[in-house]
Amino acid sequence: MKALCLLIFCLSPLLLSAQANEGYMIFQSNGEVTLRQGNNVFSKPDGMQFLPGDILTINDGWVTLLDNQMKRVTLKENCTVFFETLTGLFKKTTASMENKYLVYLWEKMNEEEKHTTIKGGVVRGKHFPTFPYDSAVILSKSLCFKFYNPAKDPVKLMIKDHRQIVLHTIPTIDSVYCIDAILDTVNKPGIYYWSVRDVESESEYSMFVIPSEVEKEQIDAEIKEIRNQLKDIPEPELTSVVREIIKMKGWVY
Repeated sequence: MKALCLLIFCLSPLLLSAQANEGYMIFQSNGEVTLRQGNNVFSKPDGMQFLPGDILTINDGWVTLLDNQMKRVTLKENCTVFFETLTGLFKKTTASMENKYLVYLWEKMNEEEKHTTIKGGVVRGKHFPTFPYDSAVILSKSLCFKFYNPAKDPVKLMIKDHRQIVLHTIPTIDSVYCIDAILDTVNKPGIYYWSVRDVESESEYSMFVIPSEVEKEQIDAEIKEIRNQLKDIPEPELTSVVREIIKMKGWVY
C-alpha cells in the first residue's frame, strides 16, 4: 500500500447537492479491476458504489474514486483495498472544485444506466428546437440553427436581439438553416433569441450568446486550466471529461 498514488487538487470547495453518504463512487477504472460485494464480483465496476464490507482488487491497472465532499483518490498499485483503508486515504485528501465535475459525470453515468430500462423515449412535439440550445455560448465561426422538422413543413425561423426586437423572420422547410453574410447582424457579440413557428404553434424562444474575442480568449484559457487540473487522467478519458465539462458550461465549438 506504500506505493498508492493520491491525486490531490487544492481548490476552493463548493457545496454539492445531497448524495448518498454510505459509500464512495467508483468513477473510472482501467485494466483488471474487480469489486466484490458479498458473494457477487463485478469486473469493470465504473459507476458503482464502494460500500462498507466491499473489497476492491486492482491488477495491472488503476481506479479513481470520489466521495460526496468532492475529494478524489486514484489507486495505481496492484493491491486489494478494503473500505476502511480507503476511508483513511480520503481523510488525507483535499476537496477540489474540478472534482465537482467528476461527481456530476458519475451521477450522469448512473442516470444513463437507469434510462436504458425505460422503454419509449420518443421526442414529442411537431417542431422541437435542438440547436443552439438555451444559454449556449457559440465559439465557432459559423452558426447553424437545427430543429425538428422531418416532414419539411413550411416554418418561420425567428431571431431576436437582446431587446426582444425581431431581427429576422426566415421562411424555410429545412431542419438546418445556416447563417450567411446577409445575417451578419447575428454574428456580432451579444445575446440573441431564436424560435421556430408555423401556423399552428410557436415554440419557446431559446437564448444564445456570441461572445467577444476577449471573452473567447478567456474561455480558451479556462479550458486549458481545466485540462491542466485533470492532467493525471489518462487519454482518451481526459478528453471525454473535458468535453463533458465544456457541455456543462454551455460552450459550443
